[in-house]
Amino acid sequence: MLTSGLAADPASTSTLPETISIQRDQFGVPHIYAASDAGAYYAAGYVAAQDRLYQMLMTRVIMEGRAAEFFYENAGDKSLVRRDQITRLHGWKRHAIRTANALAQHEPELHSLLQAYCDGVNLYMSDPANRANHPMLIQFPLPSHIPWTVRDCLLAWYSIARQFAPIDGNEGREREDWDRLRTTINPLTGVRYTRAEILEGAWGSCFTFAQPINQSVPWLAT
Repeated sequence: MLTSGLAADPASTSTLPETISIQRDQFGVPHIYAASDAGAYYAAGYVAAQDRLYQMLMTRVIMEGRAAEFFYENAGDKSLVRRDQITRLHGWKRHAIRTANALAQHEPELHSLLQAYCDGVNLYMSDPANRANHPMLIQFPLPSHIPWTVRDCLLAWYSIARQFAPIDGNEGREREDWDRLRTTINPLTGVRYTRAEILEGAWGSCFTFAQPINQSVPWLAT
């Protein structure tokens, strides 16, 4: 049984023979209590969907090469079509499908944990109210009725990897930027920028994405 301090249905049951509890602290950070790894992954998927459902769905359509299908009318940017063509040429979706099948065959324990995470995501998405009342889904509809799968977890990881290691030919320039920042004095501290400060600067734009979503902590994307 899954219980939560935020919008979970106490009567909802998973396939797991245990009670899983999710409690949000005063900062909106979820704390998960479970008797097994699978239970923890299940709850992690649920709270991820609570906090980042739109980002997850958007990542899925982008990595499938379908961005223009959903965003072209609003953006009016023909480069989306070209981006989708490149994404499909690289074959991220095909690779994710092959990897998910390989995990199921050769790493069944890991695959089952990822499936537990997916089950948690799908529990949240199975409630029509969670989709119907989502502000971003109202403004920019995405297919939220399609279940989240292990393949989609892999696509999300590929997306993050692409941000850390771009494939658009800018690796050399970004490496120069990294080296330059490592030797630059932070005017606020009087010492060189730390690795955490450099990463925070690089990812600052990502933190603002969840501002309309996470009402508990407007500045935090959990």
